[in-house]
Amino acid sequence: MNKNIRIAAAAGLALLLCGIFLTVLLWFIRPMADASFDLSLGWGDSEGMPDGWVYDQKGWELFTQQGDVRTPLEADGYGGFTGCPPGETFYYGRVLTEEMDNPTLHIGGAYRHNSLSVFLDGALLYTDCPQEDNRIGYLRLPMEETTREAAAVTLPRDYLGKTLVIAESTYTEPEIPGKAFTVYLSPVTLFCGYSYESGLIASSFQTAVPSSLLFAAGVVLLVMFVWQATVRFPDLNLLFASLAAFLWMANRMQMSGFYSRYYGDALAGGLPMRKLSLVSLLLFLSMRLSGWRRLVGLGVTGAALAVTLTETGLLACGHLTLDFVQYSPLAGLLGLGALLALTASEWNRKKLFGRLLVVLTGAGMVIFGAVAAICALAGHSLLEFAGAGYFERILQIIVMAAGMAAATTEFLRAELSRKLETKLLLQRSELTQKNYEAMHRQHEEILMLRHDLTKHITLLRGMTHEEAVADYLDGLIGEQKKIRPVVQSGNEILDIILNGKLADAVDAGIEVSITNAKAPAVLPMPEKDLCALMMNIMDNALKAARQLSGGTQYIQIDLHTSGNFLVFTCENSAGEDPKAIEGQGLGLKIMRQTAERCDCLLETKPGPGHYMVTVAIPLT
Repeated sequence: MNKNIRIAAAAGLALLLCGIFLTVLLWFIRPMADASFDLSLGWGDSEGMPDGWVYDQKGWELFTQQGDVRTPLEADGYGGFTGCPPGETFYYGRVLTEEMDNPTLHIGGAYRHNSLSVFLDGALLYTDCPQEDNRIGYLRLPMEETTREAAAVTLPRDYLGKTLVIAESTYTEPEIPGKAFTVYLSPVTLFCGYSYESGLIASSFQTAVPSSLLFAAGVVLLVMFVWQATVRFPDLNLLFASLAAFLWMANRMQMSGFYSRYYGDALAGGLPMRKLSLVSLLLFLSMRLSGWRRLVGLGVTGAALAVTLTETGLLACGHLTLDFVQYSPLAGLLGLGALLALTASEWNRKKLFGRLLVVLTGAGMVIFGAVAAICALAGHSLLEFAGAGYFERILQIIVMAAGMAAATTEFLRAELSRKLETKLLLQRSELTQKNYEAMHRQHEEILMLRHDLTKHITLLRGMTHEEAVADYLDGLIGEQKKIRPVVQSGNEILDIILNGKLADAVDAGIEVSITNAKAPAVLPMPEKDLCALMMNIMDNALKAARQLSGGTQYIQIDLHTSGNFLVFTCENSAGEDPKAIEGQGLGLKIMRQTAERCDCLLETKPGPGHYMVTVAIPLT
């Protein structure tokens, strides 16, 4: 099977499985169809009375009761009832005729501080105050200091035809002196219990799924940060990205229904987690830029932080205005747009992160636009209540997902490159060691040949009686004794390497000069590391000297002891831009790794037309 076809088939199968089981997962995010009866009075959540609204009391009767004496309350035609004395517990009841499978009663509690008790045909089903005398006509329910949460009460299966009575407490004093005290029913809805449970499950999944994904993203980014620290100085930007993910996770938890129950209303509304997540995201994007663009990005991030802190301060002081709330998201929207524009302006710098961020963000916006269009055609507009805050959240989601995907891709690419480089360095080190071993064998073979050759010439000298032949052989014997290696430092390993490489330089027409050549016979440095260090220095010098055109090609070495160090200096001719050598090849990287591992001092000095390497090897 063709490789491309095999990869496409595997990717298609993986996407199919992901799609199937993602559908299963998302099935629980959407609750089942709502089957309910709204038994509330008034006009629901609208700020004003809707056009054409007609009052319907829906069978409710409101009254107060002392013992067996019941006093009806008068309806005002708008959902309120007058005639209740301040501080008195009032009741409202009706006969349940709505047929419902697994009936569940939902009694709203938003912005209310009253206590609650629920009866069915006089039998207590639920109460906030179990210590009270929970009988109709004998209750004295208190007002609470904190907001009461909504209550869900499961009704028995034989509820049809029975009388539901709900008791609520009232303030001890009327809100406006001299005016008749008016009470209002809490919103009451009769649910199908399965539908209500489905709604709870969906609500939990809507919080848990994105929160878990954000937490996982934050953990992955931190793992990448720690992993980088094991091989090099870590990328601090990954901390900002993980912080953005964790803060948004906290925001998702903050928006859940149970958050205020645990932490209270003030804390639930006073910590702008999503805005802080946006600031962290802007900081992450800014630090990825370079030059003046980074300064501009940091300025945009600072402005977004100032807006967030101002909003938090105004909220804490109770001076947060509706105008500020409406225009605050505009700052975040403009900040994200500015950072995306700055990132796109660096396209020609060929930065993988920036290009991926721009492409993935663009793709995300196109996908969102397509989904919005499809939903609009289906009659479910995603933009019905869209404002600056809505688009800010959508853009933040897209940019965060794109930024994390780009950072992960960049990290994986760097790791693959590092692994490949490590493999090449290992191969280069092995090749260098083999090269030295070959040079060592060649050196020994040459010494043996010279020794044997001298013996043979001496033997021939003794066997000949012709004067001319004898004089010629005497001359050969003298020349053999005069031949000495170019470098005789006293260290066999250094002599073998330097003589071999300098011989290659002479063969290539490169001028060779030796200032000093003295070294201890034994060095406290492993032979393998000494070979890797010296062989790569000489190989780089030969390569750089050969590349020079239009000038004198030369190599000059100096080997001597200074204090507690053996100092080796190699200077060679180089091209017009010797600094380019710093970033080329694997030799310099091997040299630096070896020097660091063996506590050697390594210094490179590129200059006009030449390049110098100095290494100091500790002698103890």
